[in-house]
Amino acid sequence: MLRVTSSFGVSCLAAGAEHAADALYASADKGVSMLPPSSQRCIAAARELYSGILGKIEEANYDVFTERVRVSGAKKLAMAFKLARPQRY
Repeated sequence: MLRVTSSFGVSCLAAGAEHAADALYASADKGVSMLPPSSQRCIAAARELYSGILGKIEEANYDVFTERVRVSGAKKLAMAFKLARPQRY
């Protein structure tokens, strides 16, 4: 397993990951509206959760080996309430 430990290596990895994630999430956001309405909220919720996990990974300076990165239960609950309202994506 490759482990990046230098600050330069982490910076390079972070820049590439952030750019790739932004493009993937933008593409995914467009795709949610193409799904059947009955599936849109579920997929939007998964997108929000994974985006939140990525944010936590960024906050941990991309160190996913020392400690497990997770989104808190409170944030998950808040996201569920937000997405429970009927809306189009």
